[in-house]
Amino acid sequence: MDTSPQPPFFHAKACFTWSPNRNYRVFLDPDELLLVEAGANGSQTQAYAAAHGLLGALIGAWIASRQKKKAAQLRARLDGLSVDGLRERAEEQGNLRVPVADFSEVRIEPPSFWHGVKYSNSTHAGIIYCQVHGKKYTLELPTVEDMKIAVAALPKLLPDVVVNAVWSVTKYKFVKKTWQGAMLDQPVPTSTHHL
Repeated sequence: MDTSPQPPFFHAKACFTWSPNRNYRVFLDPDELLLVEAGANGSQTQAYAAAHGLLGALIGAWIASRQKKKAAQLRARLDGLSVDGLRERAEEQGNLRVPVADFSEVRIEPPSFWHGVKYSNSTHAGIIYCQVHGKKYTLELPTVEDMKIAVAALPKLLPDVVVNAVWSVTKYKFVKKTWQGAMLDQPVPTSTHHL
């Protein structure tokens, strides 16, 4: 059994038009990416329920709190898994275990207004678009820290990654590379209290 520490990871939400979105913890193994389901965070439940008035908001808040609790328990179990345990989990239905060579057309983009509208989340930090075996995926990165890890690690692991996002010191978020205020050499702050 492999006792080496878990590989680094970031969180991402796989966004689908006609099926439920899935929250993943994306482990960055040197030869493959392991997308292991990390549970719902409850934010979409609250957004949908709030559209149904006070009663809907109350019911939605209750359901969201249960989803968050279950997700926290699932993430605690993931924290305890060995690398072999993560690989086994990634083989289960709903998860993905993908060799790095199987990724194509990988693009990392800054947050998108239209993506936020389509998937009811205007607070995402960035988006990864990619293909695996011809199937297109949209992975929404929820935090600046997740985006920072993806921008730093994916170009080293995956072939031909296009990074169209840079950190803007003045806007305190990732922006399109062509934006004039973006500063390429600025470190991304570890604190997100300004967001």
